[in-house]
Amino acid sequence: MGGIYYAYSAPPTDCFAPAPEGYRLVCLSHYGRHGSRWMTSDKRYEWLWQQFEDERLLTRRGRSVRRRLKKICDNARGNGGQLSPVGVRQQQGLAARMVSRFPQMFGSDSHVTARSSVVRRCRKSMEAFVEKMEYLQLGARIDMRTDSADMQWISHESPDEMLLKLQTDKSWTLPNDLDPTITTSLLMSAQPVTNYLPAGATNPTIPAGTPSY
Repeated sequence: MGGIYYAYSAPPTDCFAPAPEGYRLVCLSHYGRHGSRWMTSDKRYEWLWQQFEDERLLTRRGRSVRRRLKKICDNARGNGGQLSPVGVRQQQGLAARMVSRFPQMFGSDSHVTARSSVVRRCRKSMEAFVEKMEYLQLGARIDMRTDSADMQWISHESPDEMLLKLQTDKSWTLPNDLDPTITTSLLMSAQPVTNYLPAGATNPTIPAGTPSY
């Protein structure tokens, strides 16, 4: 597993088991994440670049990483949070495999309901998915919608994501309706960690009682 920053490829083989004898498919439900994207905002790239900004502090390998990172950040400028071309292909592939495996669900008498969150990359993911279905000319009636009223059941913002925003985007603040316990925990976790070593220390051992925030 590569986490949220790994662009997963399509499975090499069909691993679906046949329906049990006497049963047939009557409904198909897919709840998915958006396709591969750039990091959620340009500020994430700016924060990352700041860690390498002073070339005097870098090792030879660090300077090599810095040169490659510069290309990445320049290429990413203006694309923060957007769906990438890889993400478009992922969604199209999902739709194509779904139709190929369950063609009986997409005939002229079928109805497809598609919903996305209001985030642009999610809307674009849904569009790529649906456009592939339409390209295959299956005849299914497709109802596609993006509505803020659906956000309550579509999207949940995880504490990990909010912590990352606090650490990398100084303009972002926690939602007012967040559970107070979560708010306190996130604010404490977002503080920079400073470890103090005694003068002349040559190892990273932290003396007992040394403050660490």
